[in-house]
Amino acid sequence: MDGSHFDSWARAWATGTSRRRLLGAAAGSVVAGALGRTDVRAASPKPLKRPKPLKRPRSCPAGEPPSCAGGCCAAGTVCVEDRGCASEFHDPCGSGYCPEDDATQACIADEGCAPVGSKVCAGNRYCPPGLDVCVAGSCVAIPLDQCIVGDGFGASCGATCGCFDVALGDAFGALCFDVPNPLGSLCAELRFCFDHNDCAEGSLCVSRTDCSADAVCLPLCPSYGAA
Repeated sequence: MDGSHFDSWARAWATGTSRRRLLGAAAGSVVAGALGRTDVRAASPKPLKRPKPLKRPRSCPAGEPPSCAGGCCAAGTVCVEDRGCASEFHDPCGSGYCPEDDATQACIADEGCAPVGSKVCAGNRYCPPGLDVCVAGSCVAIPLDQCIVGDGFGASCGATCGCFDVALGDAFGALCFDVPNPLGSLCAELRFCFDHNDCAEGSLCVSRTDCSADAVCLPLCPSYGAA
């Protein structure tokens, strides 16, 4: 990686304000010109499902001490933060939960439930698992051939973005993100993730980085791979 580009990134990320501005700008949307490409289609995001409310614990059987909010959870359910009971397999979400046995639902941005691998879009909506990524409030299928990992700055991702391998559903490829590759000291500033549903709007969960975490959320490049 070119030293001058690394220095500019280091300076930009030296303060919390700069970090939030850089990530916020990329997370908000990808450049609008991308929507005009003939190989990109856009669709409306789907509404999130409302999380299920926690169930009130029952009276405990004789001789059994309270284990959840002054009561006991029924068989097949578990206590959630001493607030109430939920299905044994669940994903906590806001004041309720998403049942993972219901079409493998996951909590999206702590707002609502959607299939695992979905991406938050337009606040309380989502783009489904697969190639669709949220771009300016729409679900856009991004071609996974934007760049070649290792090209560095000034190549296929432009002067300020880096290329990373990424998986979208069953598809694998490389996309441009608004961070350098390698990430280096920026790893400490990035959010860890398990899947795309853990990341903010405009960001994706990327596992193949130099960070010690299994995966981190990276913001898409605002220039959408344009040189």
